[in-house]
Amino acid sequence: MIAESLKILYIVSAAYVVFVTIALVLIQGRLAAEQKIALFIFWLLLSTPMLEYIGLAFNYMPYPFIAFVHSSLLLLGPAMYFYITYKPETHFDFAKSLLHLFPFVIFYTGRLVEPKEIPTLLALLYCLHVLFYQFLLVKTTWFCKGETLKKRTEHLISQKAIAVFFLVVSSAYFAQVTLHKMGSDYLRLLWDLSNALTFIYILMLSKGFIDTVKIKQAKPTRVLELAPELANRQKKLLFDLFEKEQLHLNNELSLNCLAKELDLTNHQTSELLNDHLGTNFYEFVNKYRVQAAAQMLKIACKKTKVSELYLDAGFNNKNTFYREFKKTFDMSPGEFKTRYSEVEKH
Repeated sequence: MIAESLKILYIVSAAYVVFVTIALVLIQGRLAAEQKIALFIFWLLLSTPMLEYIGLAFNYMPYPFIAFVHSSLLLLGPAMYFYITYKPETHFDFAKSLLHLFPFVIFYTGRLVEPKEIPTLLALLYCLHVLFYQFLLVKTTWFCKGETLKKRTEHLISQKAIAVFFLVVSSAYFAQVTLHKMGSDYLRLLWDLSNALTFIYILMLSKGFIDTVKIKQAKPTRVLELAPELANRQKKLLFDLFEKEQLHLNNELSLNCLAKELDLTNHQTSELLNDHLGTNFYEFVNKYRVQAAAQMLKIACKKTKVSELYLDAGFNNKNTFYREFKKTFDMSPGEFKTRYSEVEKH
């Protein structure tokens, strides 16, 4: 029952990572080096149960694949180390990187030569390799003086999280080798528990994928052209133009005309309104025009038609006048005139 449940979860996990890979390519156009390594680590973790289930399905598994399963952890340490230390701005030293793969080559070759039992020297190499990369990842992640681990948008998993994960998973594999040498009955249970750690990695991968999508879809931060002092001076001039010179009564007023009055570009004028006043050109101008229309309605005689006032208030369109007036006073211009007149009589 447990084995069947794990089998389904492995299939779902594999399908999910294929989806993540395709989605990242569609969003970014390509996979970053860090993302390729993170996904390679997943498939490395999944290789053990995957090859096991394939072997069970066909009742046969070529021994080179079995030997690879036994040796895969020796690739996990170097892969996680490359993930943490990779810097796109520096030259990648392939020759030096190959040194990290020697323990895997030696152990894998040894398992091919001696399939029945893990020789003591190979077991010792395995354990020393695990301890070395545990030390190396902890040292690189937490104790590197003068270097700070930078959070990059390409990282699907944080460096510290992946270092902790390696400490846990490598300890589990280390225990497997130990129990195998001892011939323990609990080896199978530990094997299943170790394989289940793959799902923890999937959770970390999922969080990184969601964060990456959010960052890619976030709107870029606008770069403001107006310094705070200049913006404050321009705001005072803007209010003077509308409150003293009644610029809003000009029916032909446009953003371009206002920009010339302020001695700014159209873009700077929009910035002044949008970013420094929290409004836009039409909202700002119509607010003054509605107030002007309200004042005209208050002093208009009874015979004055409301529909004749909108041009004097600066509006070009009667429908816009009625809509903006009702939005401001929650009543039509006619209702406003009637109500004001009734108040004046009392």
